[in-house]
Amino acid sequence: MSYAETREVISQLARFASPQFRVGLSKTLKNTALEQLRKGFAQGRDPYGVPWKPTGRSNPTLRDSGALERSFIPSNPGDANGFELRSLSIYARIHQSGGIIRPRNKKFLRFRGSGGGWVSAKSVTIPKRRMIPDDGTLGIWATPFKDAAIRYARSQVRP
Repeated sequence: MSYAETREVISQLARFASPQFRVGLSKTLKNTALEQLRKGFAQGRDPYGVPWKPTGRSNPTLRDSGALERSFIPSNPGDANGFELRSLSIYARIHQSGGIIRPRNKKFLRFRGSGGGWVSAKSVTIPKRRMIPDDGTLGIWATPFKDAAIRYARSQVRP
C-alpha cells in the first residue's frame, strides 16, 4: 500500500469518530430498534425471544388496539450521543417489569374478563412482558443492530 493509499484509509477511518457519523449511526440504530419492537409485538415475544404469557383474552397479547405498540417513541431523533426508546403509555411500565395492581380508592378492581363480563378482584398480577431490552444486553436485537451498523459504516466509506 502506498503512502497516499494509507493516508486515504486513515482519513476514511477518522470519519467514524466524527459527530456526523455518530448521528447517522444513531439514526440507523434507532430505526432498527423500532423495527425490532414492531417484530416483537407481531410475534408476541420479548427481545430475548421469550413468548409473552397469554392474557386469556381472545385478542393477541398486548395488541388489543395497537395503542401500546404505537406509544413507543425515541426520546430524541438520534444524535451523536445515541437515542432511547420510551413509551407514552401508562401501561407500558407494568407490562415491561411485571407487578401487582391493587385498587387505590376502592375495595376491588373492576374490569372486563375473558368472557366479556365484569370481574372484581382485590389485585391482579401482571406477568413481565418485556417489549424493549432491559438487562444490559440486546438479546435477539443484537444481530440486527450489528448488521445495521455494518451496513451504515460501509455506506460511509468510499471505494
